Amino acid sequence: MTRPVVVCVPARNEAKRLPALLEALAQQTLPSPINVAVCVNNSTDETVEAARAAAAKAEGRLRLHMQT
Repeated sequence: MTRPVVVCVPARNEAKRLPALLEALAQQTLPSPINVAVCVNNSTDETVEAARAAAAKAEGRLRLHMQT
């Protein structure tokens, strides 16, 4: 039985760096998608939008869960 992988990413004003992290996670070779919980706290930049765009670009290799 394959156990799911869950990554929790605390993020505040990380719109510039978050896409690279999510891309690196998406490149991992695992039998199932990685669940990524991005916890956004009082960001004043485009962190949420950047996370969603990066997850969409990952073509199903990531399951994004947003906590704002």
